Amino acid sequence: EELLEIAKLSFKQEEIAPSIEAMAHLETYFKHLHSQKNKFFGNARAVRKVVEESIKNQHLRLAQMDSKKRTEAMLTELNLEDVEEFTPGVDKLLEGGGQSRVGF
Repeated sequence: EELLEIAKLSFKQEEIAPSIEAMAHLETYFKHLHSQKNKFFGNARAVRKVVEESIKNQHLRLAQMDSKKRTEAMLTELNLEDVEEFTPGVDKLLEGGGQSRVGF
């Protein structure tokens, strides 16, 4: 629950509104991450990476769209497609025995 709250605050700071489906998907993923954590797991760091990657996915998705079809609402909306890569069992954050490989 705390991981999800950190994510909500992070998205709010970035002025991004995740859909209900996206948040439900992330909730499942965070529960899985927490159940698999080890001494290398950092709550806020893990959530920050998920939020950053999700926003990057949103930007890439929108960049592939015809600019005439993009709306203002789309620029602040995160959908399920943007977070689908975060799936239990496909743990980018837990690769390498649980130690993050990004930046450390």
